[in-house]
Amino acid sequence: MGSGPTSGAIVVSDPSAGLSSALRLHVASNRLPVRDIVQTRILLETWTARAGAARDGGDAERKQAAQLLEAMDQPEPGPGNLPRAWTPDSMWR
Repeated sequence: MGSGPTSGAIVVSDPSAGLSSALRLHVASNRLPVRDIVQTRILLETWTARAGAARDGGDAERKQAAQLLEAMDQPEPGPGNLPRAWTPDSMWR
């Protein structure tokens, strides 16, 4: 599991804690000008895209993401439609 940009999902015993934080953020953002929210999203998403593009191994990760997206477009998604490169363990690399 670990932490940082290469860590996996975190399973929590109280999922309402995350929802509570998101709801508080939503209510607080109603008091901010839309322009400020849009500018913040642009800054964060631009930084994230650049940081992701600069990571080592990006080509392999992008290829795997493309394969997973293609599998999700299949009419009946299931284990038989997943790319050969995908294994549950690959999600934690």
